[in-house]
Amino acid sequence: LDGVSPKLVKKAADARGPAIMALADVGDFEDARTLLAMGADVVSLRGADLEFVQWLAGAMTEYDSLSGWCNAPKHICAGGDLRGLAFCCPPVKSCAVFGALKRAGLTPEEYVNRKIAAARGTPLEKGEGTCFGSLVWCCKIGKPCYLRDEALARADLSEREYMELKKKLAEKILPKIH
Repeated sequence: LDGVSPKLVKKAADARGPAIMALADVGDFEDARTLLAMGADVVSLRGADLEFVQWLAGAMTEYDSLSGWCNAPKHICAGGDLRGLAFCCPPVKSCAVFGALKRAGLTPEEYVNRKIAAARGTPLEKGEGTCFGSLVWCCKIGKPCYLRDEALARADLSEREYMELKKKLAEKILPKIH
């Protein structure tokens, strides 16, 4: 990606300010998806022909309708922006979640309480048989997990619906910056 670093996009996304537009020489679907996964809200295409722009717009629209969260972040432990806290376990062992919580201005206790409160009354609250007994602590759908998948099946929740709920969860648990 010429013109922008996904790491810079992640830092801007972590600041949770106004929408982020990433200016880059995006040449394919993966370039666009990488920038979106790091927190960009908009990807600007410089010098692209109309046919490519129309194709990419269609591909991103289809990806969003299938995935439930087209710009879902990477997991925190894989370098994702703070929205990735939606996929983290409770902070019970030394891992990247502690650094993310510090950047978010949350204590581990605040994070746990916010996440549990945000999931209350939703299908994420359930999840018997998962590592921590609730889908609220489960990982992104792209990461294989038979325990999460069995809990989703018991809850009659599609992968798309799960990701939509995780997106809402991320919005609720992150502190608002005014």
